[in-house]
Formats: sequence, structure tokens, C-alpha cells
Amino acid sequence: GGYIADPDFKVRMATKSRADGGEDLLEPDGKDGWKLVGEVPFVDSQTTQPGGYTSDGKTQYFFDSRGRNTTALYAIDTATGAKTLVLEDARADIGGTIDDPKTGKVQAVSVNYLKNEWKVIDPAIAEDLAKLKAIGPGNFSINARTLDDKTWIVDYTSAETPYVFYRYKRGGTPEKLFATRPALDGKPLVAQWPKEIKSRDGLTLISYLTLPKTADGNNDGKADKPVPMVLLVHGGPWGRDEYGHSSIDQWLANRGYAVLSVNFRGSTGFGKQFTNAGDGEWAGKMHDDLIDAVDWA
Repeated sequence: GGYIADPDFKVRMATKSRADGGEDLLEPDGKDGWKLVGEVPFVDSQTTQPGGYTSDGKTQYFFDSRGRNTTALYAIDTATGAKTLVLEDARADIGGTIDDPKTGKVQAVSVNYLKNEWKVIDPAIAEDLAKLKAIGPGNFSINARTLDDKTWIVDYTSAETPYVFYRYKRGGTPEKLFATRPALDGKPLVAQWPKEIKSRDGLTLISYLTLPKTADGNNDGKADKPVPMVLLVHGGPWGRDEYGHSSIDQWLANRGYAVLSVNFRGSTGFGKQFTNAGDGEWAGKMHDDLIDAVDWA
């Protein structure tokens, strides 16, 4: 299914699909073959996968939901096999990481529940992440870092702001480089409001509401008057809606429509129990969740 190499381009692990939908984890056996070192059951196949190695090859990172609900990040000592928890969140699966460009060690980990949040692991970059978070209420990520780690290239986006790129010289203030959609600069784009909506049987449905300016004059995320609404249903269904800039939402809101996006059961990102709650419920409880969100609206 795939190969995982260390920074020296030495293949250290491979994955192989199984007939039952799960995966075998393999390592070289030293004889031009492979040995089985672990298994990923089908129920964890979407939420468990090996990550990369530190530059010295002594640590491998692993995203793992086996024996738990949400995906957590672990660090594995490649010599002893000892497994150490790096970060977990009971609300949502662990997302991406920020890694030191020289050592490969994880310095921060993202969790995307209502919005994407960066959790600091290495205090050495805590002040930097605080400065990047101050750009605005949206999401940022680090695209590249110079090897001396003095300059970062960062992107930022929010519901009202398509991607903007910054140069950040550590210790200074992020310097705007360019906007990816300059034609939208200064246009009347609107906010997107994360909501926790309860289903009829008690599940929490993370949803996102976009309101036209004509319906939310004080910008508090609550409609001042009734407006027509579009229920925008994500595909997959093993996917999810998340906070951020959406051309469709903004276009509809600009034409006077509210837009509601719902992470119905079967959506990913909130733990395998929530995803697997959609099994056998296409056009059943998955659809009920959409109706419950419309009733909430």
C-alpha cells in the first residue's frame, strides 16, 4: 500500500492492505523480505497511520486510534519500541504537525474541532505561534522554514479572507507578501459561525452557519430577521466540513441566502465512533441529522 522512509531515504516501514479492509504494518527483515510488526483493524483504517521519522532515525511518529476513539499522536522509540503519547484530544482527531526543520521533532500539533487549533509541544516556538495567531481569527499554517530557522513562510485564511501569504522573520511581525485572490480584497465577505447542534438522539453535530450581511447587521452570528437558507451537504460521506473561506458560501450569502453546513454522523475528524455511527444509516440517521440541523435553524 505504501512505504515510509527516514530522512536518509532508507525504507523503514511499509503498509499492506488486507482482505478484511484493514492493514498490515511491515518492517524489513534484513533478508530482502518483510516481517509483520503490527496490524490496523478495518475499524481504524481511516484514523491510524504511521508518520515520519526524526532526522536521527531514532523516533517514529504514529497517528493511532487503536484502542481509543479519537486519533492521538505517539512517539515511538525505534530501538526499544517504547510508545509515548505526544498529544490527544477527546473532541477530535489529531491533524497535522509542525516539525523542526533540522531535527524533525514535532513542535506543535493541530486539532480541528470547531476551528483548527495549534497545540504547542516545544516551548521554543510558543511565542512565534502566538504572533501568527494574532494575524486574525482564522487559520494559519507554516509552509516552509529556512534551515537556520530564522524565516518562515506562512499562509493565513479565514471565512472572510482567501489565502494570504506572509514572510515571518522570527521575533518580528508577519509581513504580507500577497493575496491569492486579490480581486476579493475589500469585498463584502461575511463571517462563518461554528455551531454545536444536538441531534435528536444526543450526538453533537459540528456545523457552520454563514449569514448574509442583510440578516446579521451586528455581526453576532444570529439572524436578525428570517432569510432563505441553503443546506449545503458535504460529500464523501467520509469527509467533513470545516471552518474557512468557501466561495460557494460567500456567493450565496452575497445573494441573500444563509448557508448551513452540517457534519452529520459518518463525517470524519471527530473520532471513529462518530464516523462509524453512519454505518447502515445512509438515508436513515445520517439524513435525520441534516433535518435536525434545519429544525435548529
